[in-house]
Amino acid sequence: MNFGNYFRALRVAKGRTQAQIAKIIGKSKMLVSGIETNKNGPFNETDLKKISKALDLTEMEKNKLSFEAAKARNKLPSHILEYVTKNEVAAEVLDVMVQNNFNNNALKKVIEYMEEILTSAKNS
Repeated sequence: MNFGNYFRALRVAKGRTQAQIAKIIGKSKMLVSGIETNKNGPFNETDLKKISKALDLTEMEKNKLSFEAAKARNKLPSHILEYVTKNEVAAEVLDVMVQNNFNNNALKKVIEYMEEILTSAKNS
């Protein structure tokens, strides 16, 4: 799914119109329509924050919206980029994954292992 499609589905599910979104971010309805049809790039970070708050998005929905916007820009979401630039070991972990071309199955195993570590740490 691309950003425009995801955003449109989210907006409709939350019962908001393009005009309402445009008013929330102080932009035109035509811009919102263009974003939803992928004629325009995704909203900027500031607008995404306003939209997330106005639509009362869950953390999962906010993260997905942010990820889809970043993916459309061919960039990392800002919170991930910030974490990686502040934590050299995180960058090293990502580099190992890139150098070894981890596929989805390998990445899912990494996540499972990380979840085991977190569960173990919480129970200690």
